[in-house]
Formats: sequence, C-alpha cells, structure tokens
Amino acid sequence: MFLDVATELDIDLRASWMIGDIDTDILAGTAAGCRTILIENPASAQRRNGGSRPDAVAGDLAAAVDLVISSDQPQPEPR
Repeated sequence: MFLDVATELDIDLRASWMIGDIDTDILAGTAAGCRTILIENPASAQRRNGGSRPDAVAGDLAAAVDLVISSDQPQPEPR
C-alpha cells in the first residue's frame, strides 16, 4: 500500500514519517523506508509485543508532531 501510493503521488518515503501506536505500524513504516515514531501510552502498551524498533517514541500525537517538526537529522539509509 505504501509503495503504490508513493509511486502514484511521487512521495519520497525516505523523507516521510510513519507514526503509529502498535508494532505493526512501525514495522510497516520501516519496511517502506520511512522514519518511524511510536506513540507509546498506557493504552498502546497493552497492544505491543515489543517487536518493532521505532526511530523515536512519543507519549501522544502532539509530541510526535513536535519530533517531526524539530527533526533536522539526515535521513537514514534505506533498510
């Protein structure tokens, strides 16, 4: 799905972010080449199995947006 949309809309996934609250969100973003942020709060912690490795962790969506806005780090190499 990510790759189809990226191709159709000419989106650079390496310059994109996937923000989610469960491991499968982060794993999908990683597989697509996106940078990832896990929203980790008490509700989402119950749905995680710890299998993902997000680039960053935030307590809520507002904090995740702040991380994206303040990010000036170079893009990681494709995985």
